[in-house]
Amino acid sequence: NGILFTKDFATIICFPSNHQFSTFTIPTSVTSIANSAFKECSRLQSIAIPTSVTSIGDAVFEKCCSLQSFNIPTSVTSIGDSAFSCCYNLQSITIPTSVTSIGNSAFSSCENLESITIPTSVTSIGNSAFVCCSSLQSITVEPTNLHFASINGILFTKDFATIICFPSNHQFSTFTIPTSVTSIANSAFNE
Repeated sequence: NGILFTKDFATIICFPSNHQFSTFTIPTSVTSIANSAFKECSRLQSIAIPTSVTSIGDAVFEKCCSLQSFNIPTSVTSIGDSAFSCCYNLQSITIPTSVTSIGNSAFSSCENLESITIPTSVTSIGNSAFVCCSSLQSITVEPTNLHFASINGILFTKDFATIICFPSNHQFSTFTIPTSVTSIANSAFNE
């Protein structure tokens, strides 16, 4: 169907950006998705990833501007840098409890994303992971997470020493940073 794989169909290398498909199911033989494999696939509205895939690499779905929702399978443990960056119409995404790391700018410029929940399993969140998400109202962290926390939808490190992200479309028009905060992450208040 014009989609490039390795010979054993274990890796999807490139889904052409102007491919005719608006929906696509990745074969169960696939265990990895190459960086930028689906980048700028503007026609792609939905994609199904099998549980054989364990990571979503860098820029894999960057600028897939027709994607509206996305289900990450419970087999995935990491979300790469800019993995969903500029998915302008992405409205909802569920991060499963299998994910331990979220890369730099992973969800940057997801302009229609209103909320996101960080599961207990996440131990690292890269710089500017949620920057320029102009509709983002809140970030919720599961209370049992040992590395991150949220108060009123604002993302902090667990010890409340660093403010990581104040959502772009947060309801607060004024905000007092808690006295526990000693550092403010890059782009924490961007937009």
